[in-house]
Amino acid sequence: MRVIHNKCRLLPLLPALIILCSAVQGSDRSDFSESFVLPGIYLNNSVRKPYRKYDNFQQREFLDESSLNTYGLLIGKRERLTSSFRYQLSGSYEFGNAAGDTTHNVLLTDNTYRTLVSFKRFSFVSIIPELHYVMEPNHRGNLFLTGGLGLHYMILNEFETDIDKEIDISDPGHVSENRFSLSYNLGLGFETQLSGNSGIAFIYGLRLWKPVQYIQTGDLFPMGADYSENFLTHSFQVSLLFPALL
Repeated sequence: MRVIHNKCRLLPLLPALIILCSAVQGSDRSDFSESFVLPGIYLNNSVRKPYRKYDNFQQREFLDESSLNTYGLLIGKRERLTSSFRYQLSGSYEFGNAAGDTTHNVLLTDNTYRTLVSFKRFSFVSIIPELHYVMEPNHRGNLFLTGGLGLHYMILNEFETDIDKEIDISDPGHVSENRFSLSYNLGLGFETQLSGNSGIAFIYGLRLWKPVQYIQTGDLFPMGADYSENFLTHSFQVSLLFPALL
């Protein structure tokens, strides 16, 4: 039993052992392991899974919401760790709107009836550290795997407009929230050389996170309700790669 127990103690060291073993594999697998990422342009599609939870009930009320498309820019820097592992630290900004409920025959202050559509406007400022594993290269370029955590600052504002988008409606009950959140990220990328020492990378990423969480109040929730949204995000990114200056 002692032998098994001692072996189990080595399990947390496996990632470090893998990196150490890869250090003796020879020359770099990628010419872009020290590159600047300037810029990365990406499109995210997030499947939203919202729910409410009330103080007096343990069960969650699951809701339906439309998916969220966001567009953003990313800049970053890569640092070589070994011949097949590297580290990338990136900062990004993204934004997008998600459509909500449609309400018909709403009487406005100008004594007109209109159909109103609600929207949630999202903005995210993010810091994303990632570890890259670069696979064996071929004549076309390099495949690589990515994984890491992300730190995100969300700015959420709710607004309404008429169905023809002629006027904007203000309401003190509209949501306005700011919040930090963490994410878990995995991805698969391909990079290849352009002209000179520059290159281009194409990355598909998958992100799991809960950026939205606030107390929902109003006439329907006099005691308040804990409102949250889990996101499953598909990311498509194109990045330009430039050599380090020093």
